Amino acid sequence: YGLLAMEEIPLVGVPSEILRKDYYQELAANYIREMVWRDKHHACVLAWGIGDGFEITLAGGCDYVNGMRNIIRSLDPRSVYFAGGSTKGLCWEAVDLAVVDKPILVTQLSRDIEPGNHNGYSDPLSMESQARLSTQFFEAIRDAKIVGGIFAGFSDWRSDRPILSTHSHDPYVHSMGIVTLDRDKRPSFDVTRTVFNGEKAQALPIGNYSSNAPMIYVVAGILVLISFFSLYNSNRRFRECVNRSLFRTYNFFADVRDQRILSNGHTVFLAMIVSVTWATILSSIFSHYRDSVVFDNVLSQFLPDSPKEGLVRLIWSPVKFIVVVSGVLFLALCVLSIMVRILSITSKARVYFYHCFSITMWSMLPYVIFIPVAMVLYRLSMETETYIVPIVVAIGVVSLWVLARLLKGVSIVYNVFPLKVYFLGFLIIIVATAALYSYLDYTRSTSLYLRYFMQAMKHSA
Repeated sequence: YGLLAMEEIPLVGVPSEILRKDYYQELAANYIREMVWRDKHHACVLAWGIGDGFEITLAGGCDYVNGMRNIIRSLDPRSVYFAGGSTKGLCWEAVDLAVVDKPILVTQLSRDIEPGNHNGYSDPLSMESQARLSTQFFEAIRDAKIVGGIFAGFSDWRSDRPILSTHSHDPYVHSMGIVTLDRDKRPSFDVTRTVFNGEKAQALPIGNYSSNAPMIYVVAGILVLISFFSLYNSNRRFRECVNRSLFRTYNFFADVRDQRILSNGHTVFLAMIVSVTWATILSSIFSHYRDSVVFDNVLSQFLPDSPKEGLVRLIWSPVKFIVVVSGVLFLALCVLSIMVRILSITSKARVYFYHCFSITMWSMLPYVIFIPVAMVLYRLSMETETYIVPIVVAIGVVSLWVLARLLKGVSIVYNVFPLKVYFLGFLIIIVATAALYSYLDYTRSTSLYLRYFMQAMKHSA
């Protein structure tokens, strides 16, 4: 019977504005020439691929397709193809394997699973679920009377960049294959064999999987809630600081400026409460979107590979995420305090690190209202996304409140007119954000990719 190979260059998910650039087409053309010259004498090569999932809804994509097709045709007569996620493209007629009056192929069967998971096909990460999905794909392809489909991979494979949406416990390994990296067979291998041999497939166990939220979110939330309110109820000094910070903010920060009694232990405790609360919220959000390819690509736009690899490992381990990110957020608050101290050289007042540390930490107090949200956010997002937008809006509003409190505290400690501090504070944030985005856009074409991701989401919907 033999095996046929559809060989393609590693070009995936590129916006059309980048595809049409001369330097990018030159890189792709060199890849294609090397690929065809190397393997054109192998009879098993069925077709040459010029990329996967790139943008073909604009003319730039068609320029790329036509150019690369012509290069291949000048070297070898075999078919040219590309894979796309939408039938609304403008360039399908330029290649040999596409849609409409040409052979139709489903180019990605299977999905990432969790290696060694035998929980039955009710668990979407199990190997039985992959096998059942394969059966359903085969049936759908047969009923639709199309040419056929291709597995995403015969075996698991390693990628060059860390991926969030993989379930292999290794950010670089895609566990989509019908066999493992070590070529151990999975149930989907047996299903495929029975289909091609015309045999009856064995029944797959359903299992008793249930999608429960990780208990760590509830446990962390309860511990934080109990700790905060226990100290609030038992310690009059802490209770007065909380009440005055919320309802008599000016007087509270004025006392901080005058170095009136404020426990450093209470300040550190509050910072830890806020850090754990935010770490739990972030873990819930990242865990909810860890299967989203768009979210994964957005992370790649803003994070280099090494930090992203570490983040991916943490996302798949909520306990470690909460512990590590809580520490990182606490250190970030300390760094913010240091920045406030450094900027104090612009004022004539005598400002100590005590002032900066206290106003920074106590300005974060409103975030404690999200402790209950941190406990239930993951469960709410599993059931419905209706609550996501209101929660995000609430976090945005409270964050503006926190920022206003911080700037107000700075103005009091610096002994500067408040409007001047508000103006300069927001100006620094805007300039810093614009500078960071401009750098990312210049080095990674971030704006083009973000627009492309949004278009991909619309087409998939």
